[in-house]
Amino acid sequence: MTNSRWGHVRGEHTPYALGHSARSRAYYIVNPITGCWIWQGTRDAGGYGRRWSRTEGRVQNAHVVFWEEIHGSVPEGLDLDHLCRNRACVNPDHMEPVTRSENIRRGLGSKLTIDDARAIKASTRPLKDVAAQYGITMSMVSQIRRGVAWRDA
Repeated sequence: MTNSRWGHVRGEHTPYALGHSARSRAYYIVNPITGCWIWQGTRDAGGYGRRWSRTEGRVQNAHVVFWEEIHGSVPEGLDLDHLCRNRACVNPDHMEPVTRSENIRRGLGSKLTIDDARAIKASTRPLKDVAAQYGITMSMVSQIRRGVAWRDA
């Protein structure tokens, strides 16, 4: 007698085991040149890997999960900065806990260093001249001088 729900004959050996066809795959592959552990699973729109966290009981950024498995929780108020600038990298050695503003500053789009920001803040030259010198907008110069942007400069 065949049990159509499960596809096997009662009392006979089942040649197919549940999950048998599932292939295990590596979570990441290692780039031998950079040392990056490139996440092979799902990624979000920003390019960050996503992974289930057993400790949090929810899906998190994969690089945070790997960091926490080795170093424990990310310190309160800090973000993990990818020093390698590869968002798909989950190698904990390529990350550093930093403030959100420092993490943003270090991003690829940042044109200024902390020394540049300090020089802009101390400058009394017209906004237009300073903006042209550093290749930024007059609005950004104004924000730096007022302490809105680059607060720790």
